[in-house]
Formats: sequence, C-alpha cells, structure tokens
Amino acid sequence: MRIIIHRTSNNTSIGILAGDFEIFFSEVFHKHHGFHVILGNPPYVGQSGNKDIFREVLRTKFGKRYHQRRMDYFYFFFHRGLLLATPTGVVNFITTNYYLTATYADKVRQHIKAAAAVSAVVNFENVKLFQSAQGQHNAITMLIKGSAENVDAKIAVTRPEGFPR
Repeated sequence: MRIIIHRTSNNTSIGILAGDFEIFFSEVFHKHHGFHVILGNPPYVGQSGNKDIFREVLRTKFGKRYHQRRMDYFYFFFHRGLLLATPTGVVNFITTNYYLTATYADKVRQHIKAAAAVSAVVNFENVKLFQSAQGQHNAITMLIKGSAENVDAKIAVTRPEGFPR
C-alpha cells in the first residue's frame, strides 16, 4: 500500500490511499467484506492549480476510472468510500456542497446513485464551519451503501444568517 501525498500551494499535505486494501486490512475484508462505517473530512482541493496531485492519482487504475476534468479531490474519497464499505456500510463525509450541483461532479453523483441511498444531507450553505478555511459552503452527506428502498432521506439547509448565538 502506498499513500500518494502532495503539497498544495498553501503548503498543506494531502494524500489519498492507493493500494490493495484487501491485503492491508485483510481481516476487515475477509470477515466483513469491507468497512461498516467510513467517516471523513477530505481535503477541499480543486484541480485548478493542483494538476500534479490529480495527475498522480490519474496514473492509477482507480484514477482512470473516476477522474473527471474540473473535479474536486474529495470526489475520489466518495468513490473510494463506496468501494471500501460493506454491502450495507455507512459512508459519511463533510465536504463542500459543490458536488450537489456542479457540472463536473456527474461521475460522483452517478456513483452515489448507483451504489448507495442518501440517508441525509445537511447543507450549511453560507454558514462558515471552519474559521480558517476559504470559500466554504459545507455539507455533511450520509450514505447507506446497497439497496435501501426504504430509506427516508433527510435534507436540512441552514438559514442564511447561520446558527443562533
């Protein structure tokens, strides 16, 4: 297993795991066929100005399958999470909300639609959750992998003025 790590323009390290999870986490895959819960806050890195990071992932079989121009790096995390979860596993991420409507997020939306049910989305719109992060419009996305016909999705959107004080 190797971790692909790059430095962004603001000197932050980011990485995505590239390797054989079934070997590295053999007990998880042999006993449970994946992870029951995947939870994360992946890096918010756009392709513009960070082409080297995307180029490295694109060299992998995984990257060739899921790369899309003008995508955000965290889309890879949704794809990887859906692949690593058990057949009924839960995949939860806090990310920007751009993937919900972005033109170049159709691959990740299609993968989510094909592989999971959306159990909840909390869209924070203009509420700033991370004081040091720039340009954020965050959302928490909760997915249940596999057939989930009886899942009632819950959608919440914050008010423009944010949380009450």
